[in-house]
Amino acid sequence: MFGVILKGKLSILANAQMRLAKLDELRQAAKTGLEMRFVKERDELGMKVESRVQQAETNRMLLLKAYRQRRAAKEERAAQSLMRRMIQDSKYKECVRAAIHQKRAAAERKRLGLLEAEKTRAHARVLQVRKVVKFVYSQREIERRRMKDQLEDRLQRAKRQREEYLRQKGSLHSSVCANSKVINEQGELLARKLAR
Repeated sequence: MFGVILKGKLSILANAQMRLAKLDELRQAAKTGLEMRFVKERDELGMKVESRVQQAETNRMLLLKAYRQRRAAKEERAAQSLMRRMIQDSKYKECVRAAIHQKRAAAERKRLGLLEAEKTRAHARVLQVRKVVKFVYSQREIERRRMKDQLEDRLQRAKRQREEYLRQKGSLHSSVCANSKVINEQGELLARKLAR
């Protein structure tokens, strides 16, 4: 009887130990599963973090590249604008220089034209003066010759009259000399007037 009871107790104890062992096994399995899940989740989280870090770096590089491209494009536009402005300034200066040159050339042509016209007028005046002088000289020469001829005629008439007078009258020598002196004085007076 006692043996049966002991055997029953041992059986209960064995069952209890088996249940404890199974519970311990289940607890160990749960612990292992929990650790594995923790490791898995940790690895997954690490991979996600690494992926996000890489993505953030990629985005940063893309943003930096875009910023550099925008800055380069802005600098290129500024350089092109400056170049266009310089070209426009150069063209404007060239136009101004050309206009100034044209105005100077026109002014020089006008000055030369006025100078040439003045020279032509001066030459015409000189020719006119020469013509007048020549005419006056010619008139004076004609007048001088006329007066010379008149004087010569008077002298010849006086000479003939003197000879005729001497021949007809037979005057004294003193009277002849006096008449000759008067005639000579008249001739010299006329000659001096003509010479003036």
